[in-house]
Amino acid sequence: SRLMMRHMYAFTFLMQQVAWNVIQSTQAGFIPDLVPKQDHAFAGGASAAHVLLGSVMAFLSIQVVSAWDFHLLYATLACLSLGCCMIACTAANEDSSLERHGAKDSEPWSFGRISSHYTFDWRKHHGFFLLLLTKAVYCASMTVKGFLLFFCRDTFKLPDPGQTQILVCKLSLFAEVSAAITAVCAMLFLGTRGEMTDDSYSAVSSDSQKSARNDPHSRSLWALILGSLWMGIYWYGPLLVGLKVSQGYAGNRPAAEPTWFPVMAAGTATWGLGQGVYLAGDQALSFILLPDRNEASRYLGFSSLCAFGGATVGGAVCGTLLSVVGAGSRSGYKYPGYAAIFMIASFMSFTISVLGGWLWRSDNLQSKPSNFTLISNHAEQPTAQPSAEQLEQVRVRRRGLLSEGA
Repeated sequence: SRLMMRHMYAFTFLMQQVAWNVIQSTQAGFIPDLVPKQDHAFAGGASAAHVLLGSVMAFLSIQVVSAWDFHLLYATLACLSLGCCMIACTAANEDSSLERHGAKDSEPWSFGRISSHYTFDWRKHHGFFLLLLTKAVYCASMTVKGFLLFFCRDTFKLPDPGQTQILVCKLSLFAEVSAAITAVCAMLFLGTRGEMTDDSYSAVSSDSQKSARNDPHSRSLWALILGSLWMGIYWYGPLLVGLKVSQGYAGNRPAAEPTWFPVMAAGTATWGLGQGVYLAGDQALSFILLPDRNEASRYLGFSSLCAFGGATVGGAVCGTLLSVVGAGSRSGYKYPGYAAIFMIASFMSFTISVLGGWLWRSDNLQSKPSNFTLISNHAEQPTAQPSAEQLEQVRVRRRGLLSEGA
C-alpha cells in the first residue's frame, strides 16, 4: 500500500507539472493580445518581476504555514491555482479557437499534423530560435543552484544539518530579493517609451534619427547580454569561498561560517542583480520576437520545452561532474567537483551572451539591406524630363540674355 502511494504521488506530481506548464503558456499567450505592441517590452519586464516577487512571497509564506498539515497546504495551493486561472480567463475575454477554422482543420489527423504544432521555421524566425537557445542554456546553468546545499554542507561542515539548510535559505533569499528589485527597475527602464519601431525596425529611419537606446528591442537585448555576463562573472564567487575556506580552515571548517557568510550573502545578492536584468530582457524579447501573435501560446510553449531540456541536460552534466571530479571524500564531495560545476555555470552564462551577440548581429544584418534597398530604389527613380514647351522657354530666355549682353 505504501509503495502504491509512492507511485501515485510521483504520477500526481508529474501531472501537476504538466498542468502548470499548460497554464503558464496559456497565460503568457494572453499578454500579446491584452497589451499594446509598443508596451510588450514593459510587459516582459513585468512578467519577470512577478515571477521573482512570487518566489520571494512564497519563501516568506512558507515560514508562516510550515506548521500546517500537508493536506491543508495542498488544498490551499489548489485553490490558489484555480482562483488565478479564473481571474486570467475572466480578464482575457478571448474567443474560442474552436470557432476559427483554418486550412489545417480540413486535413485528416496524422502524425505530421500533430508534429506541426511543435515545429516552426527556425530560418525564417532566426531571432526567436536564438532566444529559445538562450532559454535552454539559462535553465541548464540554473541547475547548479540545486547543488548549493551540498556545497555549503561540504565547505563548512556544520554539525547540525538544520544550520546548513538555514544558511542556504538565507543566501537564496538574498539572491531572490535582489533579483526581484532589479527586475522591477529593469521593467521601468524597458517600458520607457522612445521612438517606436515597426516589425522591420523602421528601415526608413537613419541611424542619426533613431538611436538604439530608444528602441525597446535593443534595450531588452542589451539587458539579456549584460545580465548573463554579470552572472557569468559572479559564478566564480563560490570558487573563491571554497578555496579560501579549504586553505585557511582545514582543521576547523565550522569556524569559517561566521566569517564567510557576509561575503557569500553579498555575493549572492550581487549575482541576483544580473539574474533580474537577464530575466527582464528575456521575457521582453519573448513577446517582441514572437513570430505570430495569433499563436502566442504555442510559440511561448516552446520556452517550457527548452526549459525542460536545458534543466535535464544541465542536471545530468553537473551531477556527473560532481560525482566524478569530486569523488574521493569520506563524506560528500571534494572541492574540485564543485569548482567544475560552477565553472560550467559560468561558461553557460557567457554562452548566453555570445548567443545574444549573434541575435544582435542578425538583427543588424536584417536592417542594413533594407536601408540599402530603400536608398537604391530612391536613387534609381528617373528624374522628370522637361517638356518641349519648357525647353523652348529656356531657349528664349537664353537668347534674350545674349542679346542684352551684346
